[in-house]
Amino acid sequence: MGMAAAASAAVGALTTPVLAWTVTAEDVGRFNLLMVYVGLGVVISCLGLDQAYVRFYHNARVRGRLLVAAMLLPTAVSGVLAGAILVAPGWFAEQAFDLRAASVGVGLAAATVLNVIYRFAAVQIRMAESPGALLVNQVVPKVILICAVLLASAVGAVAEFEFIIWVYAAGLAAALVVWSTRLFSRFPVLHAEPMGEVELRPMLRYGVPLTASALAFWLAASTGVVGLRALASIQEVALYALALSFALPASLLQVVLASVWAPIVFRWNDDEAREQLPKAQRLVSASALWIFLILGCCSWVVHWLLPSQYAGVEYMIPAAMAPSIWYAVSEVTAVGIHIRKRTSLLAFASAAAAAVGVTAIVPLAAALGARGALLSTMAAYGTLLVVRTEMSARVWKSMPRRRMYQQAALIGVLATSFLFAGPFLGARVYLMWGTAVVILVLIELREKNRRSRVVRVA
Repeated sequence: MGMAAAASAAVGALTTPVLAWTVTAEDVGRFNLLMVYVGLGVVISCLGLDQAYVRFYHNARVRGRLLVAAMLLPTAVSGVLAGAILVAPGWFAEQAFDLRAASVGVGLAAATVLNVIYRFAAVQIRMAESPGALLVNQVVPKVILICAVLLASAVGAVAEFEFIIWVYAAGLAAALVVWSTRLFSRFPVLHAEPMGEVELRPMLRYGVPLTASALAFWLAASTGVVGLRALASIQEVALYALALSFALPASLLQVVLASVWAPIVFRWNDDEAREQLPKAQRLVSASALWIFLILGCCSWVVHWLLPSQYAGVEYMIPAAMAPSIWYAVSEVTAVGIHIRKRTSLLAFASAAAAAVGVTAIVPLAAALGARGALLSTMAAYGTLLVVRTEMSARVWKSMPRRRMYQQAALIGVLATSFLFAGPFLGARVYLMWGTAVVILVLIELREKNRRSRVVRVA
């Protein structure tokens, strides 16, 4: 499952760079805005029922019926949102993308509905632990988009945003056709199973409080893009989008955890969780730091992969990686909140992160453009990590976390230094990065020797 998720993320990392070579900077920015808007549509429509499906999956006697119960209401809500867009599609397209075209508004409506269904497809496949199906489901939309854009460029056509949004929607539809064919072959009576109040009511009680958390999290994650759209130019949005795209390899840890973590942790009883989670926290925190350092050493390659108009993006990549790294770590450190089913605390943590992000974006985006947006996103996710970790420690079990905080702080310092010193120092900034790697290796070796001496004495 982890390898399938990693392969999907690797293909996804190609999307924005391909767009950078084949479409205008404005359309690269618009594509990133599209991802933000459909993400908001998914959050509003799902009502937390996607997370409820994960939580109730292992206790469900009829899992096909559970899936129907989880999907129907979000699909209906997404239909209402799409209907609202279709009332004035040209106006929505202008407000969202600074592009007055009714077909773009219709494409946004279609992409919103398809993304909600696609979200449940991805969750169902992950819980069924089908790596092949997960790979197909995640890769098909990305491959269709990449191939369509490259084909249009090869024949000399201009792949404008109107074309991009409809190819994106078609890719989602193709993936859903494959998923639904497999689903009905696995649950042949799925279409005949009624929803029933037995499944839906407890799922809503669990999931609806998560909607507030998801909205706040969306705000924390999207503040950079939305802030740049309002306070800077759409070219700055394109720079921000490219930095995030090349930072996607750092999100592999987050992707792998999303694929395998929830199915595993909800199987553990309380004693197993107390024994295994401290080990998992140490492993994930150390892995996150090493992934960050290794990828940071390789960021210079980006300079040769992009057109000259995007010069300087390579110095933004570490700052773009840090939020994904911190969020992956927080998924482990905050697991006590899920175990105690205190989902309202997740909403509080996301709201705190969103408040920090919104407060920071206004001065930073106006003054620094894409770099300021990256700093505000780092501040938001750093807050999220601290608040989730501390609340989990108080409602469930206090785990050792000093070393985790030290590693997270090192990531923040290096990312910020690279962001501002890189354009002035050029290649010399990688000496700073290499020095950090050497120092960390020496610290790890000393710590390993210390643990070995303790074991021998014991």
